[in-house]
Amino acid sequence: MKKYNKLIVPKDSAWDNTRFKWGKYVHWRIRYFFQGVWNIIRWIPTLYNDKDWDDAFILIILQKKIEHQRAELVNANRHTNIDNDNFWMTVVLNLIERELHSYYSLEKYDYCKIEDSFIEPDKYG
Repeated sequence: MKKYNKLIVPKDSAWDNTRFKWGKYVHWRIRYFFQGVWNIIRWIPTLYNDKDWDDAFILIILQKKIEHQRAELVNANRHTNIDNDNFWMTVVLNLIERELHSYYSLEKYDYCKIEDSFIEPDKYG
């Protein structure tokens, strides 16, 4: 089972960072086109494995969406409540991961006492 950790929030925000900014050099239509192509490429493995008959894939798609959104929000660091959002998105990702691995359906066996005993059957009947 995968364990998600909080992402590290960068010191600078997207408003005052010194990284390369697409907006200065590339037209917005070209920029949106390449962002769309990148979005399709990163979603292909998830959508390829999706089956209409299995309910677990709804959680897998939701989990992937929250992963992408958390990474985008934390890397942009555009609002003051990003630590809280990062924490709660990480909690939700861990809960979805537990649900996908049937952690909660097996939890009931921690509370019931089942005594198994093996009695060897008679050899002749």
